[in-house]
Amino acid sequence: MPWSPIDASEYTSELRRSGLSGVTMRRREIIGLLGAALAACPIAAFAQQPKKIWRIGMLETIAAPLKTADYDAFLVGMEALGYAEARDFKIEYRSADGHPDRFPKLAQDLVSQNVDLITTRGTPAAFAAKNATKTIPVVMVAIGEPLLVVEGLARPGGNITGLSAFVTDLMGKRTELLRDMLPGLSWVGAILNMSNGSQPPNGPRFKRQPGSALRGEADIGGYSCHLNLSLTLSAAL
Repeated sequence: MPWSPIDASEYTSELRRSGLSGVTMRRREIIGLLGAALAACPIAAFAQQPKKIWRIGMLETIAAPLKTADYDAFLVGMEALGYAEARDFKIEYRSADGHPDRFPKLAQDLVSQNVDLITTRGTPAAFAAKNATKTIPVVMVAIGEPLLVVEGLARPGGNITGLSAFVTDLMGKRTELLRDMLPGLSWVGAILNMSNGSQPPNGPRFKRQPGSALRGEADIGGYSCHLNLSLTLSAAL
């Protein structure tokens, strides 16, 4: 059947006979479509969604009461960025209380709590966090030797980044400063915590006598490390 244009006058007359107009039809169609769309949307979508409170896990070497200066400084820094504790984030603080061997379990605990971020202090804490998760971002607040944990300084790789104190690289400079302050210095001793992964390389660095650092005038007696610090100090004295 060939196509033929519709007579607008006949179409309008038919609408009038049925008691409807073109405008009314369009209005009813729109209302019907809106009603169907609203029915398809869950009621919860119209309720105000609760604001997400981010959870920050902290792996620290000592208990929170002994870290008030650092803790308060963190809160001040976050407030400067527009974030307030309790309102925007919550801190899950975990302390090894001076026992580095506790870090692996503490890190696993933070992962099980589904924290959004983990901060670490020291090499043992960073190691524990690295082994505990490959997905949660980890920020090293301080670490003596970052290359023991990350692939490189320019591109750390993985889920870890942060700051470094470059402790191992500063050993020679420290002995040089001692020589400058005490020109008659002839013997230097060091007490190192060998359970910290960044410290073993410092022993040879401290015992050697690089002319650039000590000018060949100081005799470094060596270093000592025991788990019991008081015994170590007694032996050194």
